[in-house]
Amino acid sequence: MKRLASLFRRRRRAAAYPSQRAELDAVRDGEKALSVEVWPRDAVLDDPDYRRMLRLAWERGLQVVHQPDRGRGGVPIVAVYALLPENAWRIPAHRALWQTFPDAEGAWSDGAEAVESALLGYTPAQAAAWLADLRHRRLGWRGATVYLVAPAAAVASPLSSPALAAAGAVALWCDDTREPVRTPPAWLARSGRVLARTAVDDAAFAQLFPRPPRPVATVALDAARAALLDGARAQVLGRAGFR
Repeated sequence: MKRLASLFRRRRRAAAYPSQRAELDAVRDGEKALSVEVWPRDAVLDDPDYRRMLRLAWERGLQVVHQPDRGRGGVPIVAVYALLPENAWRIPAHRALWQTFPDAEGAWSDGAEAVESALLGYTPAQAAAWLADLRHRRLGWRGATVYLVAPAAAVASPLSSPALAAAGAVALWCDDTREPVRTPPAWLARSGRVLARTAVDDAAFAQLFPRPPRPVATVALDAARAALLDGARAQVLGRAGFR
């Protein structure tokens, strides 16, 4: 388990600003158009991070706009925006983007992410860095990214559940505090295995990892678990990243 956990490292944050204070400074100074945070609607008023955002926005003379919405699974949420008045037009545009590409249907894409970055006021360089970070940490935009350790033949795309089970493949998951290594370690190659990744829907993820411990979870893929991945797309980590 310890050696498998070493396939993940503490995540390098790709945030364009080192803190919320710095981000709201940029909004005040016109260097960024909007700051937006999302909370569950029934918990927002008691959240200290929400109260902190309100205080920081007020200290900088920014407007704060609350927009109720529905999040993943229909959960009531509220999107909280901080902005200068001249950027108010961006809020309905941002909401229209969310409604056009609803997360619940897996319709979000790299293009939608780039449009959102532009609406929020990130520079092209900031947006590109953020997308590169996401591509390293996720396979696509649907479901949860799950990692696999197995011989290369067992993780050929599309995945075959009999091949995964016969090879003794192991599935891994890491939380948002971790990210996969950038290149495969030598010990993994010596063991005759590779690090691959695939994506599963919420139902399959819950069966693979009923109560995933943080920060890394592992599970051996028997026939029943491997069947949850049958036919899924996979990528293998090489020196140029996941391909």
